[in-house]
Amino acid sequence: MSDLLPQYGGLEESVLLRLLNQSGARAVLAEDIPDAGIADQRPYPFLAIVGQIEMRIALMLSVINPAVGGVLLIGPRGIGKTTAVRSLTGILPDIEVSDCDEGILPNELQSDNARFLYPDCFEKYNKGEAISHFESVKLVELPLNARLEDVVGGINERVAIQQQRVRLEKGILARADNNLLYVDEVNLLNDDIVDAILDAAA
Repeated sequence: MSDLLPQYGGLEESVLLRLLNQSGARAVLAEDIPDAGIADQRPYPFLAIVGQIEMRIALMLSVINPAVGGVLLIGPRGIGKTTAVRSLTGILPDIEVSDCDEGILPNELQSDNARFLYPDCFEKYNKGEAISHFESVKLVELPLNARLEDVVGGINERVAIQQQRVRLEKGILARADNNLLYVDEVNLLNDDIVDAILDAAA
């Protein structure tokens, strides 16, 4: 009788039933949404890279003048392509990041329509509260298995199922705004994802 479930005369809950109760769809949806940000890391110093003059000049020009556009690095493994791109985060100045839900910076609240377009941020700003902070530039990497919805954003399926309402979620391109977007093995990406990246960079 000790092997039976409690409701059928067993003495204690079975391990299987406990796992099912802990791993059901409701339990999965009730979990906190994981942070979608980028883990901080200490990059290899850009000034410590020896050789690769053309690559270093191209990367420096692309961050000095955004009108240059992106940089396409081609070469075999182990020549420092990824290391060089990662190291750029250590030499770039900090960027201003909004703390408002609308993603608005203080200089965008100077227009006459700001109080109607961004009421929450406008109220905080007029009260003297900080609505932005400065942080270091991040390297946002595009995974090879990313879907188009992951790249450009889309409906949050978790919120749609759990709360029966539609909420738009920012994509990888939005998180890469004012940061560095790194795409490895670009030839393996789907054409629609490549087109979306090129449209955003145009």
